[in-house]
Amino acid sequence: MLGDVFAELRALAAALQELDTFNQALSERALTFVQAYLNTFAAPPTAYTRRGHLAPLEAGTHSEHA
Repeated sequence: MLGDVFAELRALAAALQELDTFNQALSERALTFVQAYLNTFAAPPTAYTRRGHLAPLEAGTHSEHA
């Protein structure tokens, strides 16, 4: 009797593991599509500093920051 319960528990655990693996694969695919969608609408950087960092978006000339 107890052996039957453990066998059923092992079967349910195996089924749950299979569903977890499938859900992880679907989540990775969904993340790929969401990232691609968001990258499509993200504005590309327009300016960089001398060190390659994004420049702050503010009005003015470069000489004001020297």
